[in-house]
Amino acid sequence: MTLLALLGCVTEGVAPRPEPVGPTPEWYDPDPVAPPEVLPAAALPEGLVLNEVMADNESTVMTAALEFADWVEVYNGGDTAVDLARVGLAEDEGDDGWVGEGTLLPGERVHLWATGVLGADTLPFALAGAGDTVVLTWDGVVLDRIRTGPVGSDTSWARFPDGGAWEITARPTPYAPNGNTPSASRDPSDAVFDLDRVHPIDVTLPDAALDSLRGAPYTQVIGSLGYEGAWFPEVGVAIKGVYGSLRSVDAKVALKLDVNDYVDHELRGLEHLTLNNMVQDPSGVHEAVGYQFLREQGIPAPRTGWARLSLNGEDRGFYLLVEAVDERFLARWFDDPTGQLWEGAYGVDLQDDELAAFQYDAGPKLPDYAQLEAVSDILAGTNDNAAIAALEAIVDLDEWLAVMAFEAVAYHWDGYSTANNYRIYEDPTGRIVMIPWGLDQTWVDAYFGPWDGYGLVFQFCVQNRDCRTRYDEILIDMTHAVDAADLPGRVTDLLPLVRPELETDAFREYDMGTHAAYVDATLATMRDYPAQVRAAAEADIP
Repeated sequence: MTLLALLGCVTEGVAPRPEPVGPTPEWYDPDPVAPPEVLPAAALPEGLVLNEVMADNESTVMTAALEFADWVEVYNGGDTAVDLARVGLAEDEGDDGWVGEGTLLPGERVHLWATGVLGADTLPFALAGAGDTVVLTWDGVVLDRIRTGPVGSDTSWARFPDGGAWEITARPTPYAPNGNTPSASRDPSDAVFDLDRVHPIDVTLPDAALDSLRGAPYTQVIGSLGYEGAWFPEVGVAIKGVYGSLRSVDAKVALKLDVNDYVDHELRGLEHLTLNNMVQDPSGVHEAVGYQFLREQGIPAPRTGWARLSLNGEDRGFYLLVEAVDERFLARWFDDPTGQLWEGAYGVDLQDDELAAFQYDAGPKLPDYAQLEAVSDILAGTNDNAAIAALEAIVDLDEWLAVMAFEAVAYHWDGYSTANNYRIYEDPTGRIVMIPWGLDQTWVDAYFGPWDGYGLVFQFCVQNRDCRTRYDEILIDMTHAVDAADLPGRVTDLLPLVRPELETDAFREYDMGTHAAYVDATLATMRDYPAQVRAAAEADIP
């Protein structure tokens, strides 16, 4: 059970753990085909099967003509070579289809595009995303068959392991082995945000775009994006970061990529990618571990992954992929994602003279400040239990306090603790939820204690004895949750991937000795500081 569930403060509309998304297939027929009586079973090639089928390829892999065509994979799981001239693929039994040429050796696979035009590696039929049939034959005799049913874009039917049982997976493997198990999630974007691999990302910018970013880093330019087997010729590119993390395109630049701004397409269901340069996190692990922990506690927080950036063919090193807090993010966490999303930064807080400084990121065309003004009025008034109740009628107070408790335990001095680097989402009912951000500078000694955060909502609470006690109890629960999560173990598990990437990063701004020192400090904080905070919070309760 999550921390917020234990506290009883998971509000309606906030999903403690997003469930895998994607429709369940209405029908399919993956049963093995019985050997026909026409030919003796011994005459059939053993182990030749349909191995993977994708019927709605939106952004997974492209043809040589740079088109996202659907595809079928045939695999030879037997011990002998197969003459492809005797192999056929069709949409249904008896249909004219593709006939191969050449030889398929044991353990090899052949990838065929369902383009509707017959060719050496193209099938004379397309596949319907709502459900279709693919039939594999040998001398016209049916060897294997699948009726797919709807499974969602960039999701495939595949055998696990190769030649094994059919399963649905959101981690398709064109041209490669399927592995041993399918993805636990049916959301293809989850494959972008995993922590067990590094995704190659290629960004190409013409000279004019580079010059523009040198002079106006936040003004979006048009570039191209390559991601694994996909290429997007027109995407929006802008530089990310201010003050500490801002770098030029000639250095360790952080980037924001808008996949959908110029052409109507997505990358595995995502419209935006954020590449953090981690210049303020020599450990390389703070954000990945912190955001993962927050999500497990039921707090809306972005997913993360790893990337190796190439800019105009030059290796720019190791990056953190961070999920953008946009409409797609809101849809993962909230029943109704059509509310107002606000971004607070650099001291902006909920008081009348600063409300216009909030950046309006999503929602109706024109922002409505009524609820923000209502919170501001409460914070400017008398601090008593009636005011706390009025505040809680608008703000999901326990969720805000849980975020503040995490910031206290994690030494997060760059979030709402300093009225900086945070998002707030106001759902259509007017309920406001905190979304934490900017976790790169965490787990290393900060300059304030668990009750010293600057955020006005937080200070309004801790200056009220009953609300402060409530925060103390949440703080104690948070320290137990941190201990139970074994965050030092998670850091240790990530280092075999992170360290080699940092060592080969020519744009890294710190030496590996500094990296090791930050890792040591992080591990010490995670091991020792929660108990110190817990003791202080227990002493603070009347």
